[in-house]
Amino acid sequence: MAAVTWRGAAALTRVHLIHLASTLASGLASEAAACAPEIAASFQEGPEASPSPGAQAADLVVLLVPPYGSPGTYDPYALAYQIRERFPGAPVAAWVTDDPERFDDHYPLPALFDHVFTNDANARRYYHAENVHELPPAAIATGNTTAAAPPPPEWDLLLCGRGAAPGDDSLERAVRAALPPGNRLHVVERDADAPHHLCRRAKVVVRYPSRPVGGPGNELLGPAPSTPDARTFQMAEEGVFQIVFLRQPELLDFFAEDEIPTFSRAAELPGLLSRYLTSDEDRAAATARAQARVRREHLWRHRLQTLVRTVTGNPEVPA
Repeated sequence: MAAVTWRGAAALTRVHLIHLASTLASGLASEAAACAPEIAASFQEGPEASPSPGAQAADLVVLLVPPYGSPGTYDPYALAYQIRERFPGAPVAAWVTDDPERFDDHYPLPALFDHVFTNDANARRYYHAENVHELPPAAIATGNTTAAAPPPPEWDLLLCGRGAAPGDDSLERAVRAALPPGNRLHVVERDADAPHHLCRRAKVVVRYPSRPVGGPGNELLGPAPSTPDARTFQMAEEGVFQIVFLRQPELLDFFAEDEIPTFSRAAELPGLLSRYLTSDEDRAAATARAQARVRREHLWRHRLQTLVRTVTGNPEVPA
C-alpha cells in the first residue's frame, strides 16, 4: 500500500481517494496537495489495503475507476460494499476517466455509488441517472514555461494521425498538399502513439484525435465521444502548439480558436499551416494563451475542487 496524506491548517473537506491501477493517481497526488487547506486529501492504493493513518474519518470517499481489464480489475459491487463498511456515513463517488470507450463496464455504477463523475459529456446522458455528473479531463501542472527558449525543433510539422481509421491516409495527403515547400514533416500513424516529448520536438503539431466510436467496451448503447481527451489539455499545459481536427466540437467549450486552432475541412489547412509555420510570434502567442487557460481552469486540482463542491455543496471550496 502507498498512501500520502495532506492536512491544511483549516481543512474544510476530508477526501479519501482509492485507486486501482490508475495512471492518474500519481499526478493527482501532487494536484490534490495544491487544494489545501480547503481540501485535505488522502490516498489509498488497492481495495484490500488499509487506509493511511488518520484517514479513517472522511467527509467524502472517491474511487478512481481503473480502465476495465487492466491489472487489478475490480468488482464494483463488492468494492462499493467494502467502502461503505469501512467509511460508514460518508458519501461515496466513482470517478470514471475512460468513457465512452469502456461505457458498458461503467453503466451499473450509478446504482452502486452516491455520485458518478464521467469524463465525457455525451456518455453522461447515456447513463440515464440523475447522480451522474460530467467532470472533463484535465492536465497535471508541470511548471514548464513558454518563456523558456525551446531547443531547436527537429521537424517543422508533426502529424499525429494519418486519417480516420487504420490504413486511411486522407489527412496525411491533405497535409502534404498544404505544407509550404521546404518544411520538414514527420508522421505518426495514430495520435495516441505520439508521446508528449515527441510532440515538443516540432514547431507545429497537427492532431487527428483517434477516439473510437463503439468497440468491445462500448456496445451496449454506443455513445460517441464528445469531450476532448486528456492529451489535449496536457499538451497545452506543457507548451506544445497544436492544431486539432474538430472531431469533437466540444473542444470549443474549453479553448478559443486563438489558443488551439481547429480545422474540419482540408481546405482550411493551407492558411493555418502557412500562418503558424511562418510566424513564430503568432505561434508563441497562441501557445502561451492555451497554457495560461489550462493553468487557470483545466488542471486536475480544478476537477477535484469541482467534484468536492458538487457532492458537499460547500461554497468554501474554490470554484
